[in-house]
Amino acid sequence: LIFFGYPLLSKEQSYSVSNTYYSIVDQKDSKSIDIYFNDQIANPSNYIELLNFLRYYSGEKYIRIILNTPGGDFFAGAQIIDAIKLAKVSTVAEVNILAASMGGMFLLSTNFMDIPENSLIMFHTISRAGGGEVLPYIKKLFQDVFLSMAKGFLTAEEIDAIFNKQGQVWISGKEAIKRACRVNKLFGTKEYVKVTCAKAKTWSEEQGLTLPASSMAGISQGVTINDN
Repeated sequence: LIFFGYPLLSKEQSYSVSNTYYSIVDQKDSKSIDIYFNDQIANPSNYIELLNFLRYYSGEKYIRIILNTPGGDFFAGAQIIDAIKLAKVSTVAEVNILAASMGGMFLLSTNFMDIPENSLIMFHTISRAGGGEVLPYIKKLFQDVFLSMAKGFLTAEEIDAIFNKQGQVWISGKEAIKRACRVNKLFGTKEYVKVTCAKAKTWSEEQGLTLPASSMAGISQGVTINDN
């Protein structure tokens, strides 16, 4: 059976789809279907099958989006973000070294975040859209999309630096883990989330920040997925 170009699998099967822009890997023994972004985000027309897959897959697995990308086209990225948000199953973003620009926004769009300490995340304002001039209403659209996801993960000072000073905000993996706790999105086993977010709670108190009470409750859906 074929589903938007991808085979529907039985539990005994596995498959891999790869092209210049992304790869989809579904191993039969894995709890997730993995989508890899290892290059720049290109023209929107290159992602139509991926968009349909994200929107309509409703199997037993969750979707893991593995990021090692410098970013790319806003129009294509915004479509992918919308599809991630419309996914019928849980979504997890894993930073595999670098999630910059649009890659950072992909991280913010998923239900949960899997962030190694040896990784980097970067955010900045829009610099190009569709290869052309960034018009004011496109800048406003970008800002609306960005702020709908970034509040809580980024500080007010960082958001100001991005939009009012045209700056870049770089966040280490170690720092990003604390922030994932702060927004209730850290992915991992129950014990990992408990220990890590307890440390993040101490850090937040030192910084004068407040973690939501539910951060200490286990992030039920996320940890259940990967709780061996």
